[in-house]
Amino acid sequence: MPVASIPASQPFLDTLAAGLAALGEQDADPLALPRVTVLLPTRRSCRALREALLRARAGRAALLPRIVPLGDLDEEDGPGLDTLALPSPLPALTRQLMLTRLILARGEDMTPAQATRLAVDLARLLDQAHTEEIDIAAIAALPVKEELAHHWQVTLDFLGLLIDVWPPLLQEWGAVDPALHRSLGLKAQAQAWRERPPAGRIIAAGSTGSIPAAADVLKVVADLPHGLVILPGLDTSLDDASWEALEDTHPQAALKRLLDRFGLTRAQVGSCEAFLPPLVPPTPLSPAQDARARLVTLALRPAATTEAWRHLGESGDTLCSCRCWPLTPPSHGRAFSWAWSACRWATPRAPWPSGVI
Repeated sequence: MPVASIPASQPFLDTLAAGLAALGEQDADPLALPRVTVLLPTRRSCRALREALLRARAGRAALLPRIVPLGDLDEEDGPGLDTLALPSPLPALTRQLMLTRLILARGEDMTPAQATRLAVDLARLLDQAHTEEIDIAAIAALPVKEELAHHWQVTLDFLGLLIDVWPPLLQEWGAVDPALHRSLGLKAQAQAWRERPPAGRIIAAGSTGSIPAAADVLKVVADLPHGLVILPGLDTSLDDASWEALEDTHPQAALKRLLDRFGLTRAQVGSCEAFLPPLVPPTPLSPAQDARARLVTLALRPAATTEAWRHLGESGDTLCSCRCWPLTPPSHGRAFSWAWSACRWATPRAPWPSGVI
């Protein structure tokens, strides 16, 4: 399964652009690069990749690959979604006004301004539930402590707007919530590629698969004959015990869930240069940069394995290059305290002056 990663120490889009530019220049077919489809998380990242490709080619004219936003697929710019029959997404302003009217119709002592703000929160809850593929109706079955039963019942009565009233309204309009429309589009695209794999090369880059439907698309891309998934900043230096103990809030947790979905280990993830070799190899990290990257990994170690901090100096690797790092002193006292503590943990047996940043 072709899965690669661009380390956090390298500029992601510039590294990807260098590999794509080399692919276009090394192939004798001038249409080789335009046949490549690159899926990126957002429209903003798509624009940034186009600019990075111009930099990689030193401003020379070129035929670019097809660059598509994975997180914002729709009928206009989605790869193949124009042939799929999907219900229309309800416009955001229309949805907010409809929810505001439903809230005011409950007859509670609430001003239109308060109802409008609450409608925004309800819309956000709807989008989050659709994104995580959670049925809001299942909330009513959650176990509740007795001392919270009354307050919980008040909350459930209010959420009845979303459980009992909102779905019939959407059916009357023949529309769905925007987040559900996105998930349906991603799932439909994944199914279409499973049944009819595209002839051109598909590269999905920069996504962590935090949206379940997007993770399905990434899995399909990795299984395609000419597919490639490029992960952003996978930490391969973190020890296995810490990797298995990652909490859901850890920056690497989404990548861990995605690799588990793929059935891969970190050792099976290659480098981007192995699949898209650039014309000029990337500059290796200096000793200070390498030490900095390792210190960040140590500082972000999950709580379950932080006891390993006390053993940092036993192997002889005390990360003494901390004293040479050109860092700007943080203006916030709390940030400075964190930086000081991290440096001190990295040099447990060194004299105090060596821990000064």
